[in-house]
Amino acid sequence: MPVMHSPFSPPRVKIFLSLDLGQSNDRAALGILFRTVRQLPDFDPVGFCYPERARFDLRQLIRFQSGTSYPDVVSRVFEVLEKLSVQFPAHDVELLFDRTGVGRAVGDLLRACPLWRRPARSGAGNYRLVPVTVTGGDNLGVKDGGLTVPKRDLVAATVVLFQSVQLSIAERLPEREVLISELVNFRQRTSAAGFDSYGNDGKLSKHDDCVTVLSLAAWGAQRDRKKCGYVSQPLPNSF
Repeated sequence: MPVMHSPFSPPRVKIFLSLDLGQSNDRAALGILFRTVRQLPDFDPVGFCYPERARFDLRQLIRFQSGTSYPDVVSRVFEVLEKLSVQFPAHDVELLFDRTGVGRAVGDLLRACPLWRRPARSGAGNYRLVPVTVTGGDNLGVKDGGLTVPKRDLVAATVVLFQSVQLSIAERLPEREVLISELVNFRQRTSAAGFDSYGNDGKLSKHDDCVTVLSLAAWGAQRDRKKCGYVSQPLPNSF
């Protein structure tokens, strides 16, 4: 039976950080997405709960200079996490990072952040690190202490938010125009063998790091969504 909250419950906010580490000439990027869930006042007698409405706000998008070392990227991520812990001490924070191709080394650097291991305190938010390996398959899985996620699922999560008008991109975001350019130029292609591929063709934008972090955050913010509420799915202990 779903949990029935009071219609006067305050909004529930969770922060999702998404990190694309980039490869060779690609730029690493970090996104910060706020998910706010508000209850509607009209009781649903069928679902026996108060329906909820979610809003997703992309509040920050940081692109690192080409050639920035992984330790320097991780150091900046730690700075952002510390600021969030001070500004929003009661909010849960989840960092999803795309470890496709970078192996465990960068994951070990990210795990060094003390926030993942801080003792639970009343009224304090929880922090969780989620390694993600993007695949060309069809099914979500668990492997090597992280999640394997089909690229089509990440793209679909972004499309859903745009189509449902639930996603807001901050007007003063410095990289807003870069993100829009990447989104306009983003394409799905199907090979003769029936395999899908996703990315930019280089005509309007040579990179898709901004789209990657948006998609990763959008997917992470929706993966635990259930009817009449958001219910966290269990994750491996190594997370």
